[in-house]
Amino acid sequence: MAHLNLMVLSAPAPRTPTVMVVEDDDIIRLTTADFLESCGYIVLQAASVTAAKRWFDSHAIDLVFTDIEMPGGLNGIDLAEWVQTNYPNIPVIVTSGVAAHAAFGLAPMIKKPYALEELQSRIQSALAQEY
Repeated sequence: MAHLNLMVLSAPAPRTPTVMVVEDDDIIRLTTADFLESCGYIVLQAASVTAAKRWFDSHAIDLVFTDIEMPGGLNGIDLAEWVQTNYPNIPVIVTSGVAAHAAFGLAPMIKKPYALEELQSRIQSALAQEY
């Protein structure tokens, strides 16, 4: 009688999503990053669009959350357009406290001041659509 050796294959563990938070206000960026880390995300932080772009060279980024108003000549809209051109599968969520930005239609927007739980829900929804 022959014996069969069966190997049990398990699915690989899901990869923890990496969220980049781009915000020039240190307190808002750090508070948001700490909260998202407590939700189980890997969080990268950048205080400018230029700094944010550098992360793409060395990290797999699953979602970008960026403020629109940024110092240094480039703003969050520039970043959203750059991400959508160069990394079309990475969702971008923008935020702003400036009412005129509410009509921005390139990426989903969450108005400042935002509840961290609402942000987490939006991130979760955006990531669910990508996987």
